[in-house]
Amino acid sequence: MIEQLQQEINELHARVKILQQHIEELQQTCDHHFCGDSYFVKCTKCHKIEVLYY
Repeated sequence: MIEQLQQEINELHARVKILQQHIEELQQTCDHHFCGDSYFVKCTKCHKIEVLYY
């Protein structure tokens, strides 16, 4: 039972990693339309966030 759960967790981790890479690819090709405030802006199309103030 434990081994099956660990295998499922590993498969889900791999799937999440693939999805994160896909998001990054989409964000790189997006023609951003940023909205936000003086601390950060967020693209309304791809949801990429850029921090403006630390």
